[in-house]
Amino acid sequence: MLEPRPPPPFPPCPWRPPEKRPVTLIAGLKCVDGIVLAADTEESTSLTRGRARKLLTRTFPKRTSEAKTKIAAKTVVVAIAGAGNAALIDSAVEQIFEAVSAAKGSTVRQLKKTISDALLHFYRYHVSAYPTRDPLDNIIDLICGVRAASGELTLYKASGPLLSTVTGFALCGSGEILRHIVEELYQPTIAVPRAVALTLHTLNLGKRYVAGVGGDSEILTLMADGIPTQEHVKGIKIKEHHLDQFNRLVGEVLLQFPDGSIAPDAFTAAMAQAVNGVETLRRAQLAELAAATETLPTSTASILSPRQIGRA
Repeated sequence: MLEPRPPPPFPPCPWRPPEKRPVTLIAGLKCVDGIVLAADTEESTSLTRGRARKLLTRTFPKRTSEAKTKIAAKTVVVAIAGAGNAALIDSAVEQIFEAVSAAKGSTVRQLKKTISDALLHFYRYHVSAYPTRDPLDNIIDLICGVRAASGELTLYKASGPLLSTVTGFALCGSGEILRHIVEELYQPTIAVPRAVALTLHTLNLGKRYVAGVGGDSEILTLMADGIPTQEHVKGIKIKEHHLDQFNRLVGEVLLQFPDGSIAPDAFTAAMAQAVNGVETLRRAQLAELAAATETLPTSTASILSPRQIGRA
């Protein structure tokens, strides 16, 4: 006689929690002479992959009194990179820019309060009403570079509604996976050109090894003169290509260094070969960059929406 099968010890799960989609890589570095922001451009959904601009910059003319009888026009610059839900990032950035534009204050302290208040308002009245299965999906990360009307530069990081000042560097999204790379190479005395190279190296590794990171690399510099400058994509691609070859050359001698079984003469010959290869490689890179620069105009940061997408 057949008997009914006993019930399972645990009821079957009616649905499987969706896997978290990998998010973008964004970085911000504080330098002795400026600020560098960087991001990849891949934007992924559960079904599609495309490219989206994730660095947005806007300038705000402010009027501040330099003396009792003299009023001079000054410029506030805010540059923002975002990681997380694209729709929420777009709305948050838009509201931050509107708040800075409407605010009268243009000092670093006043601008920080303006941005913080805008984020608090955004999460209180907009994110709270946004439908989601997991509340953590509504947490977005922002890295903000700010130039005050006085020319003072500062870097902020926002996780949700919490805004804090960054004195060194900040990595968000998938960038946390590569934190050890930046920690090894970043110095508080780093200058903008070296910081640009560091962010280029970090993005290049992220696009090769980290899921959800891809597309072109965006690198933006903000200096005390208030003019945000964006690295040309063509120049970045040239540097990434040669950087890959450089890493292969270095890798050939990296493991020989601690290997005591290699004779000193053989190691010296390997080092000399690697140095010659690196010198040849760098000359080729400089030649390609010089040829590319002749055909490229001066690049300033875009003021378009970060989600005006150029689909691959």
